[in-house]
Amino acid sequence: MVDCPGHASLIKTVIGGAQIIDKMILVIDVTRGIQTQTAECLVIGEILMDELIVVLNKVDLMPDKKKLETVTKKLRKVF
Repeated sequence: MVDCPGHASLIKTVIGGAQIIDKMILVIDVTRGIQTQTAECLVIGEILMDELIVVLNKVDLMPDKKKLETVTKKLRKVF
């Protein structure tokens, strides 16, 4: 799954083709945090996928380590 223009159409396609997808890697830009699309992808991943891997991207750009910890804690609450 890729977050891009036309996200809503992509989500419909992914749900329709979910029978052939068994793993999902969700990459989150930690400088932007959990966006609406991120939450949608998390829900879809939990419902449809056997395995879901979450990758935090751009951690080197975080000016404050506490912000990174906050994003990590939010994600752990989801799982």
